[in-house]
Amino acid sequence: MITDQQIDETILEQSAPEFLKIALVISRTSKILGQDSDEFYERIASRIEWLGRNGKLEAVGELSHWRNSEVRLLRQ
Repeated sequence: MITDQQIDETILEQSAPEFLKIALVISRTSKILGQDSDEFYERIASRIEWLGRNGKLEAVGELSHWRNSEVRLLRQ
């Protein structure tokens, strides 16, 4: 079973200092972790939201609209 920590680490590895579409980050993360289901996409999306709330990612747009919102690594 894939842990939240593994998902978080992969999300952060696939994120960048510049804004990227959330759909792209979800797709890349899913592919790397070898999972391809709507349920897993939703899990990744919820982890992206968690990372945003906890100061790891910066987001713009409505996070539930993956193609219309973006995230980037939080500048430190």
